[in-house]
Amino acid sequence: MHKHETAAFPPRYWWRRRIIACYLLLIAAVLVLRWRVGAVIQRRLDAQIQRLRARGEPVTIGDFVEPVVADEENAALCLRRAGEALVKAKETPEYEADLDSLPASLPLSAVDVALMQKLMVRHTDVLGLARSARGRPKVAWGMKMESPAIGVLLPWISSQRELSNLLRAAALYAHQTGDHAAAVEYIRDMLTISRAVDRSPVLITHLVAISVSTNATNAAMSISPTLRVRGDVKAATPEQVRALITEMLEDQDSAGAMVRAMQGERMFQIDVVTCIANGRLNLADLSWPRRPANAGDMVGNAAARMVRPLLINEAVQMMSWSTQFVEACREGDNVSAAAKFPPPVFRNYRQPLLSLIVPTMGSAVSRHFGGIYQSRKAAIEVAERLYEVDHGRPPRRLEDLVPDYLPKVPQDPVTGKGAAMPFTPATQPTTAPAQPQ
Repeated sequence: MHKHETAAFPPRYWWRRRIIACYLLLIAAVLVLRWRVGAVIQRRLDAQIQRLRARGEPVTIGDFVEPVVADEENAALCLRRAGEALVKAKETPEYEADLDSLPASLPLSAVDVALMQKLMVRHTDVLGLARSARGRPKVAWGMKMESPAIGVLLPWISSQRELSNLLRAAALYAHQTGDHAAAVEYIRDMLTISRAVDRSPVLITHLVAISVSTNATNAAMSISPTLRVRGDVKAATPEQVRALITEMLEDQDSAGAMVRAMQGERMFQIDVVTCIANGRLNLADLSWPRRPANAGDMVGNAAARMVRPLLINEAVQMMSWSTQFVEACREGDNVSAAAKFPPPVFRNYRQPLLSLIVPTMGSAVSRHFGGIYQSRKAAIEVAERLYEVDHGRPPRRLEDLVPDYLPKVPQDPVTGKGAAMPFTPATQPTTAPAQPQ
């Protein structure tokens, strides 16, 4: 053995030491590059967040925490109790069959009337709780806004849909049995539910609010041709009818709720990507139904942390994309909003999370403006009926209803371009088709 040879690395294996050294240098370079690039991209994301906050917009999950509301002021507390009581009743097979058979349009059959007679007695407490919500000025559903936002639960949504279905059936029953005042008040209860549900900054809750509002406006259009105003104790008063018209025209609340929903959607996207980049979420958490985490997810988490700059860069792109939708939703009609939509997101191997997490929002915006259209149409039909009661004949044109019955001529939120809502004088009773629930 030569005097310079060793057992570990003889001179003829000098290339092994160089390969090991190159690997170590490469790993160090990757780590330094990851740190430097990650810091730059993180600053871009932080700067974008600060710009939005400077405009007064909520951005991160902490900006969406519900304020504390006293029980005696909280309308959501009454509505949750009413919904929970209704869900509990559906756990009994007989009650479930009854609640699944609720009438949705006029005229009610003899079977429908007999069913509603039972339900009105059985659920007096539920209807009373829904009515008491109207006297409470604030709404807090008790959402726990914590990161990761994908775990935020909304257990009360389905119960509010069930509650609105019961109130719609109650309104139709009251109208057919001659209690026109009660019919109007049940519809107003439904609009209260819609506004309360719309206070949550989540896109799904806004869509549920639209569904509840559509339930209410369909019921209003069903009863409007034969609505009795004045005349006896069970007739609706002009004040009740005017209040209903005013509430159906309060679409500024819905417009603000749509913007908040899109802001909330943006927050969910950024929070999910950030959690994946930090190894707090994996693809198992994004799948539905949820599957148990496995060894592959652990490897995925480690890989996500290594490519964190790329994921944070996707968060920057998501924020820019979703902010364009937020701005589009500030428009007053569907055509103007669609003109501001960002380009659609296609599945792309270079942007896997962007194509996986970002939903199709154009249809949600169309549903939003469709809901406003339905509300304005119902308000016009109810105003027509009140005009007919006062003048002995229906109005000949939409302008006849302004300003005594409508504050102004409602514009069409679907076609846009400043066009007025379509107007056809109602000479025959009409029943709007029931919306699928």
